[in-house]
Amino acid sequence: MNVFIIFAFLSPLFFASTNVFDKYLIEKRMKNLFSYWFFVGCVTVVYALIIALFLNWKTITFAECIYPAIIGALWFMQTYFYFRVLQKEDITPIAGLQYMYPLIVVALSYIFLHEVISWYGYIGIGLTILGALVISLRLKIISFRSKVRYIASMIFLIGIGEFIMKVAVNNIGPLNAYAITGFVEGILACLLIFKKETRTNVKEESRNILYIISSEVFTCLALITVYLAMSGLPATIVSGIATVQVLFVVLLERLVDQFIGKISRDHYLLPKLIPMILIFLGLILLTI
Repeated sequence: MNVFIIFAFLSPLFFASTNVFDKYLIEKRMKNLFSYWFFVGCVTVVYALIIALFLNWKTITFAECIYPAIIGALWFMQTYFYFRVLQKEDITPIAGLQYMYPLIVVALSYIFLHEVISWYGYIGIGLTILGALVISLRLKIISFRSKVRYIASMIFLIGIGEFIMKVAVNNIGPLNAYAITGFVEGILACLLIFKKETRTNVKEESRNILYIISSEVFTCLALITVYLAMSGLPATIVSGIATVQVLFVVLLERLVDQFIGKISRDHYLLPKLIPMILIFLGLILLTI
């Protein structure tokens, strides 16, 4: 199997792990969003710097750093909406709804990068997105209290960010790109210390530092594997495969509910069977 396909599947697994871990921390441990986010930023900066120390930067130009830096800023912005939505909703519907973003990636890749995949590949993307949406829109179960603009903002920012990732790895190594992205995102989050609300709660939130360190390992690995996948596959394929994150979230969410603590209101797997089949069929078409 193409190693880049493996990276493309590993990334949503890591993202799903991050989603479930974050939901658990928000439900059970987080005291204040901004002080929590500040510590996330500190840990992200440390991870980015550690990775950067082992990379070659001699041939990297300032211009090549711009795109990864932009991605870091976009990721910082979408994280705000992500945390806000996660405070109110289960993970599965949010993961499903945000996976409309491949439509943005497909359109931008076609227009600016002239990416064209097989006709059955586009059908596969359509099936995976449909499956993710069907999982999300179980409105009798999900109250959907989150504001629509938060969801829309996440879709837009993630879509733009993943497209720029592909542009970035055309000019810079994937690990170098991650190090820049993580550093910029982390620094922006660290600046939250200048917010009074952050400083007021920072001491109490510091008790969660070990949990945050563990959670951000998954985020770090998720972004790295996206960059690695983008370096060898069309952006359209990578974003389409990423939809499998919804299935990983369903599984991990159920395991956490069962063995650690309840974080979900929707425990029924049978109604999710048909959308799961749609996603699997879409992935098969996308990767053959």
